Amino acid sequence: MIPHAQREKGDCSMKRAPYLIIGILCVAIALPLTAQAAQLVGNVSKLKGTAQIFREEIPSPITAYVGIPLYLHDRVRTADDSALRIELLDGSILSMGKKADLHLDDFSFLPEEKKRSAFFRVALGKLRVFAKKLIGFRERGFKVGTPTAVVGVRGTLFLVWVQSDTITKVVCFEDMIEVANALSPEEDIVLTENLLTDIIGGEAPSEPILMTEDQLKELEEGLEDVPTVPTTTETTETTEGTTTEETTTSEATTTTSTTTTTTTTTTTTTTTSTTTTTTTSTTPETSTTTLPGPPEPPSG
Repeated sequence: MIPHAQREKGDCSMKRAPYLIIGILCVAIALPLTAQAAQLVGNVSKLKGTAQIFREEIPSPITAYVGIPLYLHDRVRTADDSALRIELLDGSILSMGKKADLHLDDFSFLPEEKKRSAFFRVALGKLRVFAKKLIGFRERGFKVGTPTAVVGVRGTLFLVWVQSDTITKVVCFEDMIEVANALSPEEDIVLTENLLTDIIGGEAPSEPILMTEDQLKELEEGLEDVPTVPTTTETTETTEGTTTEETTTSEATTTTSTTTTTTTTTTTTTTTSTTTTTTTSTTPETSTTTLPGPPEPPSG
């Protein structure tokens, strides 16, 4: 027989077993739910070289790959001779150059409420931004911060280059952007297409200058290509483009017909035109003048 004490101990273990199993299942379920609860921002759509993602509550960096999802508060860093492109949920695109350090501090995209807000921080390196315009949205704020500057837009294409903790270069490629020193964000300047400014230390942004071709090459060196046309207008532009192509094709066809006729009589274009209008009226004339007259009677 089993002693009474051992039997009671066995009974207690059996009673605890279901609770232990339930506890393990709860932990197993909670872990993926915690990951799913993180707010999705976008994903890596293009990668050249290597990059790492630093994520909250994960001690080791994650090696980036094409398609990996990115979440709010992720930090993305590219290695030397590397480049990375991020596609955000709203259709905006971020392109990072080599040795760039980007913090995804804030992002909210609520299409049903017509709202978008974003704030990303560049600690070092180049970041080219295509901020989708989101026509019809009530709120579509989009900002990029650096150690010395704050750039605000609603929808445009621009580039930020953080050369050090005290030097930031900003250039506008399309539309316009507002640039201010991070220490005095209310004192901003406006950059329009192809204008460049420097923000050094605690100073206000420098007087905007027109970007040269050499400066453009230097700024875009090492960056992946990004669209220069807002996605929101692609449908309209495609339709217009199709209409233009059809018109052009029609004109080309007409021109081809004319060219074919002309080509057939290229060497006699002028002659053909003259012959066509005068043949019937000049033929008798030609026969009269070309035939010899009657012979003269012999003399004597």
